[in-house]
Amino acid sequence: MKKENIAIIGSTGSVGEQTLEVIETVGDKNIYALAVNNNIEKLIKQIIKYRPRVVCVYDENRKNELEKILYNKKIRVKLLCGKDGLYEIANDKSVDFVVNAMACCGIKGINESIEFTKMAIKNHKKIAISNKETIVCGGKKLFRFAKKFGVELRPIDSEHSAIWQCLSGENKNRVKRLILTCSGGPFFGKEKKDLQNVKVSDCLKHPNWKMGKKITIDSATLVNKGLEVIEAHYLFDMKPQNIDVVIQRESIIHSMVEFMDGSVKAQLGCPSMKVPISYAIYKELRPELNIESLDFNVIEKISFNRVDNKTFEAIDLAYRAIEKGDEWTKKYCMADEIQVMKFINGEIKFLDIVKNIKKELYESK
Repeated sequence: MKKENIAIIGSTGSVGEQTLEVIETVGDKNIYALAVNNNIEKLIKQIIKYRPRVVCVYDENRKNELEKILYNKKIRVKLLCGKDGLYEIANDKSVDFVVNAMACCGIKGINESIEFTKMAIKNHKKIAISNKETIVCGGKKLFRFAKKFGVELRPIDSEHSAIWQCLSGENKNRVKRLILTCSGGPFFGKEKKDLQNVKVSDCLKHPNWKMGKKITIDSATLVNKGLEVIEAHYLFDMKPQNIDVVIQRESIIHSMVEFMDGSVKAQLGCPSMKVPISYAIYKELRPELNIESLDFNVIEKISFNRVDNKTFEAIDLAYRAIEKGDEWTKKYCMADEIQVMKFINGEIKFLDIVKNIKKELYESK
């Protein structure tokens, strides 16, 4: 059987690197195309190891630098650049599968990711998506577009992958509610008075997951969970009142589904992005990944707590945005992009992130 050609957009990021590791472990896909923003140092190592036919560097200055390095190393690849290069990959008939793991930098990046995804859909690619922004801002229009072309948008996200796995083989009409789990981030149990002078470095101390800076800060504010509620609404066509969030501090249960008969299915595992990556690519084939297994003999507890919506208002804001419609969920996401960058740059304080999102949603004209 012919191996599928896979394109990994954002190959030097955390999800991109782990996707390459999963494919290398299983060994049944051709690494056909790699795309990055500007990290050509990591990209060169990936090119030497995986020998893709096509490479795209978004930053034109770094593209020229890479071109010289590849020439000196006598490595031949088709070298593309910028958004046009990404779009060429989406339209490349040789590509069978696309993993969209690009880090959406700002509003421009989000819009380009949506456009890239739509092009891949139009070309009937299999598509797995790790960036929430594409789904949240693409909204119902994106899913209607995918349905028109018969393309399934597969989530690379521990919570949504867990729900997707729990729904496998089930009657979707008999689902009572989706239950997203949340670690609570680094500030679980804190009150607003404790968070007045939080620094960026404090936000990056996530208890269970190693992720990029933006998503880790979103986990600290719980905006990330708000985005996941919106994402679940679109991915599984579920009304917001049928989506719940619960704190599961140990990150052992990744999410749950309750059915009409009262039974609840949960997906458990050690915190590892390789599981949702693998499921998005291989689904029920479940190849061996050589990752840590849960040892139930040493797990002391699996705890549950309510979300403190008084201290962390982001999740409630997400529900309200869903009720108002697609433009509001997009507004929620875009406002967060802007506010997190301001926090990183030292222009605002930690608590101002959600405070300003709320202002943008309900006080701006």
